[in-house]
Amino acid sequence: MYVSIFSGAVPLVLMFIYKKSIKQKHFIWLGLLILSSFLTDITSLIAIKTHLIRSNAYFGNFYNIIQFILLLLIYHEFYLKEKKLLILILCLIYFGFEIVNSIYFQKLSDPQTWTKTLSAMIFLGIAIGYVEHLLKRDPLINLLRFAPGWINIAVFFYFGFSLYIFIMAEYVFTSPPTDVALLFWGFHNFNNILKHCLFATGIYLAKSEK
Repeated sequence: MYVSIFSGAVPLVLMFIYKKSIKQKHFIWLGLLILSSFLTDITSLIAIKTHLIRSNAYFGNFYNIIQFILLLLIYHEFYLKEKKLLILILCLIYFGFEIVNSIYFQKLSDPQTWTKTLSAMIFLGIAIGYVEHLLKRDPLINLLRFAPGWINIAVFFYFGFSLYIFIMAEYVFTSPPTDVALLFWGFHNFNNILKHCLFATGIYLAKSEK
């Protein structure tokens, strides 16, 4: 768990080191995304360890909203600038579902797995759309040498792996055996570490891009 939390420090340190070289606006949003994730994990961990709260659901649900906004801003810079109607529709769907789900089904004090599942499906679609956009613009592009490509890979893998966890979470974390829940939680932590490593790769490559 601690490795997963502090893995976010790696891309943050790289961003600080290369801050004079990285001028693209989407990396500002990425930095805020990683920082908000790091602060959310640290704050919820301290709150649980000091017995201020019994569940970090509030923190996780609040972060999910921040994540949705910041990722949408990142992809707005990537390729959605001309698709304002699509952005509006996605916001209406997400926030409309968040409100209805919070009032009638999964309260803010509960892990809102349905909202997280919706968010995962949205960004999987956006990530796939970005790859299609890049290949149409430049069929010979080397995505492994392209900084935003690594950010997109991180989003795709993170939500792709997490989607299964979000769908199964309500059953796994409320039913025995607990070993299964621990296995799922460990997989989520590994997924989080992988995401931060991919973000760090994108930030490293960004220092040489204009």
